[in-house]
Amino acid sequence: MLDALLASWLTAGSVSWLYYAERLVDFPLGVLGIALGTLIVPALARAHAAQDPARFTATLHWAARWLLLLGVPATVGLLALAVPLVATLFGSERFGAADVAACAAALQAYALGLPAFLALKMLAPAFYARLDARTPLRLGAVAILCNLALNVLLMVPLGHAGLALATALAATLNAVLLLRAGAFAPAPRWAARLGARVLLASAVMGAALAWLSPPTAVWLTCDLWGAGVRLGGLVLAGAALYLGGLGLLGVRARDLHDDTLAVEGRVAG
Repeated sequence: MLDALLASWLTAGSVSWLYYAERLVDFPLGVLGIALGTLIVPALARAHAAQDPARFTATLHWAARWLLLLGVPATVGLLALAVPLVATLFGSERFGAADVAACAAALQAYALGLPAFLALKMLAPAFYARLDARTPLRLGAVAILCNLALNVLLMVPLGHAGLALATALAATLNAVLLLRAGAFAPAPRWAARLGARVLLASAVMGAALAWLSPPTAVWLTCDLWGAGVRLGGLVLAGAALYLGGLGLLGVRARDLHDDTLAVEGRVAG
């Protein structure tokens, strides 16, 4: 809401560029973040009611693994394919090269905050399950105030993309504040092991997609069918590279299972 209000004072088209870019970020956020957040709330509530902190933590660890495994490549994919996505979905005679470039810049700025957007869908339920709605509300208000301040600072040099970047930075701040407030403490062992491999596989995927993607002019001259086929091929190639990279780096299905309870059981024994 703040972005749209401030964007109305900028170059004509800024509100539309931000709106379309945000819709693209909402897709992975809705498919992954909201789905996982909705899924874990009952499990967290049951663990809290049973006074089972180990199970509470194990549920959050499981969700964090999936967010890391799918959220990081989604972020890299949006950064690498921002222009192809915008050109294919929105490019037309009335939405030309300048509009595609401007919307893609906003998409890349929003994409930088996608990991934080996803994390918030997991961190806030950790408080709600404990019947604590005050902490996320208070920290969310702090993030909104910071968002407004960043909007004012960044909209002048960066225009509408500065508004998108301010939203991404404010979401990151909100996630950090929730973590520091005790929402979730990831186990260093699995976080470091899985995180490093996911980052490396995602970086390789992003570099390959940037190299394989044709120039902007090609996307603007393709018809919808041709652009869709090209984009679909890039998405499939990126997915294959990412999954293959994870396999080569030794990531297996068992890495998605939380071993917190098993470790605690061995220690207790």
